[in-house]
Amino acid sequence: MQFYVNIDNTSGNVNLYIYTSRFTRYNTFKKKGGIRMDKNVTIIQIAKECGVSIATVSRVINGTVPVSEETRRRVQAVIDKYHFSPNAMARGLINRRSMTLGVMLPDITNPYFALIFREIECEAHAAGYAVFLCNTMYSSRVQDTPEEEYFQMLQDKQVDGLIVVGGQLDLTTPSQSYCDALRHTAAAVPTVVIGPPLAGVEAVFLTPDTWAGIAAAVRHLAAQGHRHIAFLGGEPGVTITCDRLDAYRAALATAELPCTEYQLVLTDYYLPDGFAAANKLMSRGTTCTALLAINDSVALGVLRALADWGKTVPQDFALVSCDQFPGAEYHIPRLTAIDHHSELLAHTAVQQLLAAMQGAPKPEIRMPDAELIIRESSLCKL
Repeated sequence: MQFYVNIDNTSGNVNLYIYTSRFTRYNTFKKKGGIRMDKNVTIIQIAKECGVSIATVSRVINGTVPVSEETRRRVQAVIDKYHFSPNAMARGLINRRSMTLGVMLPDITNPYFALIFREIECEAHAAGYAVFLCNTMYSSRVQDTPEEEYFQMLQDKQVDGLIVVGGQLDLTTPSQSYCDALRHTAAAVPTVVIGPPLAGVEAVFLTPDTWAGIAAAVRHLAAQGHRHIAFLGGEPGVTITCDRLDAYRAALATAELPCTEYQLVLTDYYLPDGFAAANKLMSRGTTCTALLAINDSVALGVLRALADWGKTVPQDFALVSCDQFPGAEYHIPRLTAIDHHSELLAHTAVQQLLAAMQGAPKPEIRMPDAELIIRESSLCKL
């Protein structure tokens, strides 16, 4: 069964009529004001004016069956003339598609997740899909709803596909209930996960590179003459922190530089956490002259704390961020940072999800190498 929309504007009242393929009015909505329509037409009238069958008009509207180019242009001209369009919701019911993608992430106020979501939404919109966001606030104390419940919510919303970013997924040991919920959801809905693979979950996993960028940052700092390099921010038990710490330790070992526990100050991923980490490091009477911050937000908190101690960057400390957010080049000083190409990651997630929704086999995906962008905050040789 196909549904069609007809909108009529008479005396300031907008009447929305939905018709079935049997041309029986299905429902009517009225609203004051609105756009001006030429006349109250139906698909029957469009077919009659074009001199074609009703089925031909339907084929032009849906684009499912080829028609001659001359016929298509003639029918489309009449459709445009009367501003006639099929109802998207009704079409979705027929095609068993909602034309909606779900996105589940832990904190939309975090610049990383905000960037990922923005790019996912742009890519999805270009493909004709709307996006339903679940902001789980997993990392916040105000979280009221367990992430497991969001999986069920997204299934209830009948999304056509799902992208999962962060949250419990980022823990080195997610809870069993979370793993079960993700496994159940991925079995029912095509799913792409930006994060480390989970055993038994039938999803496409995209895991960004960590090691190359950290190694490049340590080499850069060593070339500037720095021998003692601290690591600030991040949270214990989180995969991204553990991976970056492993890369940091390996890079120091390769460069034959010392690594002690006094060089590590783990807090979290936000501005106050960088501020706290730098204060803790400074209160120890550190010998470090270079600092690796887990991301740009932490780096900005570090800058504020160092200023309170009467220190400047890069004159007293070189500073490098392990994860660039938009705007790094506008800070004072401009931040040297590792670009993980998050925009490309988000675009790839949508493209892989659309492919999975079409039943394509899981591809071999190679994510781009991270890139060190050298700016003012690390350019002061010792």
